[in-house]
Amino acid sequence: MLGDSANIPSSVDPRQFTADDTVRAIHNLFESRRSGGIVLTGGAIGGDLLAAKLATESEQNQNSWWRLSFGDHAVLFGIIAAPIAAVGIRKIVSYRGGRERRVIADFRTTHKLPYKIQRRLNPTFFAQPKSRPN
Repeated sequence: MLGDSANIPSSVDPRQFTADDTVRAIHNLFESRRSGGIVLTGGAIGGDLLAAKLATESEQNQNSWWRLSFGDHAVLFGIIAAPIAAVGIRKIVSYRGGRERRVIADFRTTHKLPYKIQRRLNPTFFAQPKSRPN
């Protein structure tokens, strides 16, 4: 559902931005959220694999302080890693490239943004990339 207008955050002077600036900000928002999703998902899975490796090694070493049975490892995954990975996967899916293209296409035709996207755009997404000359 499209919002009433493509409001730029109040802390930013809207006269200094064009529709192209808003499109760039939308792209920056989607890219940022996708990257965060990849980091969360990868971190949760990597951490879980590390815990599994430590648990496997500790089963072989009876003097180890870190012992996890398969059931303990499953509980650890279920309580810690799975919810974090789920949040990461949700970000990746919610901010996928196809949805970004649809939001940008809708904005270019109507100059309106969905409320959720409008709410998430903050001044940092309107900033010029550091590598780009002014």
